[in-house]
Amino acid sequence: MKDKISVFELIALIGGLITILVSIAYYVKARKTISTGTHTIGKVIKCKHYTADDVNGCKITIRYDAYEATLEVMYMSDCVKGKELEVVYDPKKPKNVYLNNSSPLGYLLAFSFMGLMFMALGSLRWLT
Repeated sequence: MKDKISVFELIALIGGLITILVSIAYYVKARKTISTGTHTIGKVIKCKHYTADDVNGCKITIRYDAYEATLEVMYMSDCVKGKELEVVYDPKKPKNVYLNNSSPLGYLLAFSFMGLMFMALGSLRWLT
């Protein structure tokens, strides 16, 4: 019977929609900060390498214009103590910082795709 929606389908549909909306909100916020924020050079003061699900990653703590923030970086070449990186931050909220070489569009595409897959999984019964 195709009339009733299961809890799994409902969670997949709502989870997918929320994932898409959050990725759009992140993209808009990041683009605004990158286009109107303060561009400066920050220095990596701490690095922490990790492995999660066979994927290597790195968290860096970066100091810039008398502020500090911890970021996850995609490129292991950025995870070097003492390295100088260009950062962009919101002067009103200095902890809101992005590396200037990072692209929020990549996050938008990846998480929107993931959200669409959740939604497709939740509506698979109606698509067949």
